[in-house]
Amino acid sequence: MPKLTLDVLTDVVTLGIVESVSGESPSRSRFTNGAAQRSIRALRLKHDLELNLAGAALVLELIDELETAHARLRVLEKLYR
Repeated sequence: MPKLTLDVLTDVVTLGIVESVSGESPSRSRFTNGAAQRSIRALRLKHDLELNLAGAALVLELIDELETAHARLRVLEKLYR
């Protein structure tokens, strides 16, 4: 499993997988715990599915959209019961 190094973190920020709270360069930035978890999730996807980091970013984006759609569906199901 690859480690979250400064180079990897720079790539993760560049690809838009996470955003820094402070908006500075990755070496001086601050990140939320959620950003750290999302970065690790991207690295796991990269490793497990043998993707490049851009591919992992796309998978994460699709997962986000799917989770949003499921949440909306749950709301609609409650409305129409």
